[in-house]
Amino acid sequence: MELLRNELSPGMSALYDNAQDYMKMGRWMMFQIRNETDLRDYKLLMSVKMKPKK
Repeated sequence: MELLRNELSPGMSALYDNAQDYMKMGRWMMFQIRNETDLRDYKLLMSVKMKPKK
């Protein structure tokens, strides 16, 4: 994620930095997609989403 983090917009990068850990499963983020940059950031974040361990 750290390599990909540098590709996020400054605003989304700040949101990620301030996001809280969610039960050691990752970070919990909520945001609205308001423009193309937000959509691009969303797609980048989803590309690294890990599947939960069973």
